[in-house]
Amino acid sequence: MSWQSRVSASPTRWALKCPSQLSIASFDDSVLTRLTHPAITSLTRDTFALGSLAAERLLAAITAERATPESVQAPTPQLVVRGSTAPPRSTER
Repeated sequence: MSWQSRVSASPTRWALKCPSQLSIASFDDSVLTRLTHPAITSLTRDTFALGSLAAERLLAAITAERATPESVQAPTPQLVVRGSTAPPRSTER
């Protein structure tokens, strides 16, 4: 059993309602985040762009006589909102 399905099932065990009482989010957008109920909100990364950037930097370091450290901006992750998150409830009573 994956951690996503275990986490998604845990609120039921504790009598919590997801997302009205508990929000769940993941840092990877695996297929499993879409198969749970509710589907899990997730950060997704453009792994192709990240791999291309890494390959460019590696080739530049290999072909250069001297590798110079360089600051690189990695692609920005995107938030994919699904059914496992909701805005916070009001704390006023």
